[in-house]
Amino acid sequence: QNIFKILKDYHNKKFKTLYLEESILKKLLNLENLIEKTINPNTPNIITNGDVINAGVEPELDRLRDIKNIKKEEIVKLQLNYVKETQVGNLKIKFNNIHGYFIEVTNKNSSKLIESKGKIFNLIQNTMNASRFQTPELLKLTKDIQESEFLALELEQKIYKDLCKEIRSASTIISLVAKKIANIDVIANFAHISKTNNYVKPKLEEKIKIIEIVDGRHPIVEESLKKDALNFIPNNCSMDDKNSLWLMTGPNMAGKSTFLRQTAIIILMNQIGCFVPASSASLSIFDKIFTRIGASDNLAKGMSTFMMEMVETSRIINNASEASFVILDELGRGTSTQDGLAIAQSVLEYIFKRINCLTLFATHYKELCKITEHISEIKLKTLEIKRWKNEIIFLYKVVDGISEGSFGIHVAKLAGLKENLIERSREILSSPSDVNEKNFELDLDLDNPQIESKEKNEDIINFIKDLNADEISPKDALDILYTLKKNFID
Repeated sequence: QNIFKILKDYHNKKFKTLYLEESILKKLLNLENLIEKTINPNTPNIITNGDVINAGVEPELDRLRDIKNIKKEEIVKLQLNYVKETQVGNLKIKFNNIHGYFIEVTNKNSSKLIESKGKIFNLIQNTMNASRFQTPELLKLTKDIQESEFLALELEQKIYKDLCKEIRSASTIISLVAKKIANIDVIANFAHISKTNNYVKPKLEEKIKIIEIVDGRHPIVEESLKKDALNFIPNNCSMDDKNSLWLMTGPNMAGKSTFLRQTAIIILMNQIGCFVPASSASLSIFDKIFTRIGASDNLAKGMSTFMMEMVETSRIINNASEASFVILDELGRGTSTQDGLAIAQSVLEYIFKRINCLTLFATHYKELCKITEHISEIKLKTLEIKRWKNEIIFLYKVVDGISEGSFGIHVAKLAGLKENLIERSREILSSPSDVNEKNFELDLDLDNPQIESKEKNEDIINFIKDLNADEISPKDALDILYTLKKNFID
C-alpha cells in the first residue's frame, strides 16, 4: 500500500502505469481483512483436521465447538463419580477411535466393576494388563461429541469454500496487482544492482546490428572476483554492419569464453530494461541471441558431444536472422581436426554471406584465420598475453591479431599436473609430430616427491634470480606475484 502511495507522487509516466486506484486498493484491503478475520493463523496443514476457522466468525460453529468442551467437563465429573462408586482409585476414562470413550482398570480390579450394583459397567475388551468397560452415559457422550465435531467440521468447510469463492471473484484484481508488484520488484532490483555495481544506462539504437560497448564486464565473474579482492579486466566491443564478425583466437584460460558470455549478457540485460556493466554502451535491439558454448552430451537420447554440437549449430543456422546475435565457441572440437576445421569454416562462411548477423566466433583453429585473405570484413581478435622467461601472464585484454598458440601445457601446469609430465610434454612438443617408439620414455620417475620438490624450488630460485628489480613497474610486480602464486603455491 505504501509503495503505491509513493508511486502516485512521481511524475514519471511509466511509474503512473504501476499505480493502483484507491477503489482497487480498498477492495484488496477488505479482502485481506476478511482472510485474517476468518482463517486461524496456526491452522493445521489439512483442512479436514478442523480448527481452520477462527472463533467468533460463526456463532453456530462456536456453539458446536463448545459442546465438545462442555462434554469433556462432564467426562471428568463422571470419572470422579465412577471412582467413588467402585472404590477403584486407578480407574481412568480414555478414548480411542474404535470404542470412543471407555473406562479402563487393571485386571485385578475388573471384578469390582462387574459386580457393581449401582451402575451398569459393560465389559467390552480385555488386554494383557487391563480391562475396558462401557456405560450408557459414556456411549451418549461419545455420540454427542462425535456428532458436534462432524457438524463443526462440515460448517468449517462451508465457511472456507465461501471464502475461496470470495477470493476467486477478486482474481482479476489480484492478478492485476500481482503483475504490478512483480514489475515494481524487478525495477527495484534493477535499480539496486545497477547502483551497487556501477552499471550504466545503455543507449538504444534504432538501426539493427550495432554494438558499442566500452569497458564491458561480466557481472557474475566480476562479483566472484570481488570476494577475492580482485578486479575484473574490462573489454571493449565495437561491431556494426561493416564489422559484423569477429574471429577470435586465444590461449586456454585467457578469457575468450568470458568475453563471449559477457557480451551476450550485456545485450540481454539491455533488452530486459536493466542498466549494463560497462562505462558506456550503445546497442541495437536483437530479435534472438544464439549461443553454442561448452561441451555437452545427451546420453539419454544417445547423442554424443559432437552430435549435440551439430544439433545446436543447425538450430542457429536455421533460425538466426540479420537482427540476431550469434556466439560460437570452439565449433568442431568434438571431432577430428580436419573435419572440425572444415565444418567451422563452412559455418563461418554461411553466417557471413547468408545470415550476415553480428557474430563472435571463437576457435582454436588458427588455419581458419586465413579466411580474412578472401573476406576482409571479418576481424581477427585475440587475447593479450605477456611472456616472462618461461612463464605466460594472461592480461585478459581483447586486441587485434591472431593468438601465438593455445599454451595448453602452461594451463596444465597451472592445474597442478606433475612437473615430470610437464617437462615430458615440452620435449614431445619440440620433437617431430609423428608418434614412434623413439618418442616414448619408460623411465619417468613420476612418484618421487623429492625430485618434484627440488625442481619446484629450483624453478622459483631461477625465476627470482632472473628478475631485474630496477626495471619492474608496480603493475609488472603484481603480475609476477600472481604468476608465482598460481604456479608454485596454488
